[in-house]
Amino acid sequence: MNRQGQFLFGLRPHPAAWLPVRPPENPGQDWVRHWGDAEFRLQPHPRHGLPYGQDRLVLILLATAAVRQRTPHVTLPAAYQMLRLFGLPPSGRNYARWRDRLNRVLHTRFSFVMGPLAITGRLCEDAELWFDRETDELNRIKLSGPFWDYVSANYLPLELGVVQALTDSPSTLDFYVWLTERAYRVRPDRYVRVEYFGRGGLGERLGVTGWRDPRDFRKRVRSWVGQLRQCWMSLPAVIQEKEDALVVCHLQPPRNWGI
Repeated sequence: MNRQGQFLFGLRPHPAAWLPVRPPENPGQDWVRHWGDAEFRLQPHPRHGLPYGQDRLVLILLATAAVRQRTPHVTLPAAYQMLRLFGLPPSGRNYARWRDRLNRVLHTRFSFVMGPLAITGRLCEDAELWFDRETDELNRIKLSGPFWDYVSANYLPLELGVVQALTDSPSTLDFYVWLTERAYRVRPDRYVRVEYFGRGGLGERLGVTGWRDPRDFRKRVRSWVGQLRQCWMSLPAVIQEKEDALVVCHLQPPRNWGI
């Protein structure tokens, strides 16, 4: 994995529809997320549990490898290089955490239903992983057929520097992925307003409905936008405070995605 083009790849729909931000309160139960007319369900592994939080980075890593290598039989670099890719210090603690993240994502079963599309199974069929910080052995993973088909049709270019800046902020990373995908679809001469609340609003799209006090969600949106201003030069959004809405402008997709 290199930094060609300075882009990584995420998945549509955004990670908020794939993984919880925090460890689930009931780790032994299925985790279900509805996103519009889509339903995503995770079934925990008896040993490794459910993926959450920074495990989103593993999904980005797998999608990036699949898109760049154009095969379901992907190879990942040594653990040291994977940590460096995301700007994480190569400490013993981070090696252990990365091993746990890979195991949670690769062993969890999932189902995804959106209209006529239905996918079920695991993300990978087989994996040969190395976590010794001294080894140069490549990690080899065979993506499952359904997941490979989904990645091939639903990948999304993300800026490497922004992803690195948000490794410790899963909810902001979710917002960034959603905003990127939405801004790519806005016409160059137009903009769109996305309401915070109600059906189809920002809260529903990011799976964070049910706020007891709307002020909490407004504060969260301001925090997301403020954090992105510090790491994303082309931030394509402006907050309309008095109207509880976000104005999203056009964002030009990269011409050279490094594939």
